[in-house]
Amino acid sequence: MKQLILIIMFLKMLIGCQSKALKIKDAQNIQIINSSGNVVYEIADEKKIQSIISIVESAKKEPVKFIAGYKLNVKTKDTILVFLIKDDLLNDKGIIYRMQDNLVENIDK
Repeated sequence: MKQLILIIMFLKMLIGCQSKALKIKDAQNIQIINSSGNVVYEIADEKKIQSIISIVESAKKEPVKFIAGYKLNVKTKDTILVFLIKDDLLNDKGIIYRMQDNLVENIDK
Protein backbone atom coordinates (compact mmCIF):
# COMPACT_ATOMS: atom_id res chain seq x y z
CA MET A 1 0.00 0.00 0.00
CA LYS A 2 2.83 2.41 0.86
CA GLN A 3 4.49 1.62 -2.46
CA LEU A 4 1.30 2.43 -4.35
CA ILE A 5 0.99 5.77 -2.57
CA LEU A 6 4.63 6.59 -3.32
CA ILE A 7 4.18 5.68 -6.99
CA ILE A 8 1.07 7.86 -7.25
CA MET A 9 2.86 10.78 -5.58
CA PHE A 10 5.84 10.36 -7.92
CA LEU A 11 3.62 10.27 -11.02
CA LYS A 12 1.71 13.33 -9.85
CA MET A 13 5.00 15.15 -9.34
CA LEU A 14 6.11 14.27 -12.88
CA ILE A 15 2.82 15.44 -14.37
CA GLY A 16 3.03 18.70 -12.42
CA CYS A 17 6.51 19.39 -13.78
CA GLN A 18 5.32 18.92 -17.35
CA SER A 19 2.44 21.35 -16.97
CA LYS A 20 4.62 24.47 -17.11
CA ALA A 21 5.22 26.47 -20.30
CA LEU A 22 8.68 27.26 -21.59
CA LYS A 23 11.18 29.21 -19.60
CA ILE A 24 12.26 32.25 -21.58
CA LYS A 25 15.76 33.63 -21.11
CA ASP A 26 17.44 36.77 -22.44
CA ALA A 27 14.36 38.35 -24.05
CA GLN A 28 15.33 41.59 -25.77
CA ASN A 29 12.16 42.55 -27.65
CA ILE A 30 8.51 41.49 -27.76
CA GLN A 31 6.01 42.03 -30.55
CA ILE A 32 2.28 41.37 -30.33
CA ILE A 33 0.72 40.98 -33.76
CA ASN A 34 -3.04 40.90 -34.41
CA SER A 35 -4.81 38.42 -36.70
CA SER A 36 -4.46 40.84 -39.64
CA GLY A 37 -0.68 40.72 -39.32
CA ASN A 38 -0.30 44.24 -37.92
CA VAL A 39 2.06 44.86 -35.01
CA VAL A 40 -0.15 46.07 -32.16
CA TYR A 41 2.63 46.39 -29.57
CA GLU A 42 6.40 46.53 -29.87
CA ILE A 43 8.02 46.30 -26.45
CA ALA A 44 11.68 46.89 -25.65
CA ASP A 45 11.30 48.14 -22.06
CA GLU A 46 12.98 45.56 -19.82
CA LYS A 47 10.43 45.92 -17.01
CA LYS A 48 7.44 45.35 -19.34
CA ILE A 49 9.24 42.44 -21.02
CA GLN A 50 9.75 40.76 -17.64
CA SER A 51 6.10 41.35 -16.75
CA ILE A 52 4.94 39.68 -19.97
CA ILE A 53 7.38 36.80 -19.58
CA SER A 54 6.20 36.15 -16.02
CA ILE A 55 2.61 35.88 -17.31
CA VAL A 56 3.71 33.48 -20.06
CA GLU A 57 5.80 31.39 -17.67
CA SER A 58 2.89 31.12 -15.22
CA ALA A 59 0.84 29.23 -17.83
CA LYS A 60 -0.33 25.67 -17.19
CA LYS A 61 -1.54 23.11 -19.72
CA GLU A 62 -5.21 23.35 -20.61
CA PRO A 63 -6.90 20.82 -22.95
CA VAL A 64 -8.96 23.26 -25.04
CA LYS A 65 -8.99 24.48 -28.63
CA PHE A 66 -9.09 28.12 -29.64
CA ILE A 67 -8.61 30.45 -32.57
CA ALA A 68 -5.77 32.85 -31.86
CA GLY A 69 -6.38 36.57 -31.77
CA TYR A 70 -2.72 37.55 -31.53
CA LYS A 71 0.75 36.25 -32.23
CA LEU A 72 3.43 36.90 -29.61
CA ASN A 73 7.01 37.10 -30.92
CA VAL A 74 9.69 37.04 -28.22
CA LYS A 75 13.12 37.91 -29.59
CA THR A 76 15.90 36.48 -27.47
CA LYS A 77 19.64 36.66 -27.90
CA ASP A 78 19.67 33.51 -30.05
CA THR A 79 16.20 33.06 -31.57
CA ILE A 80 12.63 34.26 -31.95
CA LEU A 81 9.99 32.36 -29.97
CA VAL A 82 6.46 32.47 -31.41
CA PHE A 83 3.30 31.90 -29.36
CA LEU A 84 -0.36 32.23 -30.34
CA ILE A 85 -2.54 34.12 -27.84
CA LYS A 86 -6.25 34.51 -27.15
CA ASP A 87 -7.40 36.08 -23.88
CA ASP A 88 -5.63 34.03 -21.18
CA LEU A 89 -4.78 31.09 -23.48
CA LEU A 90 -1.37 30.50 -25.04
CA ASN A 91 -0.51 28.01 -27.80
CA ASP A 92 3.09 26.81 -27.92
CA LYS A 93 3.70 24.35 -30.78
CA GLY A 94 0.17 22.93 -30.53
CA ILE A 95 0.09 22.62 -26.75
CA ILE A 96 -2.45 24.92 -25.10
CA TYR A 97 -1.69 26.62 -21.79
CA ARG A 98 -3.86 28.84 -19.58
CA MET A 99 -2.04 31.89 -18.20
CA GLN A 100 -2.91 33.48 -14.85
CA ASP A 101 -3.82 36.73 -16.61
CA ASN A 102 -4.97 38.14 -19.94
CA LEU A 103 -1.68 39.08 -21.56
CA VAL A 104 -2.91 41.79 -23.95
CA GLU A 105 -4.94 43.58 -21.25
CA ASN A 106 -1.87 43.67 -18.96
CA ILE A 107 0.38 45.46 -21.43
CA ASP A 108 -1.20 48.84 -20.80
CA LYS A 109 -1.03 48.52 -16.99
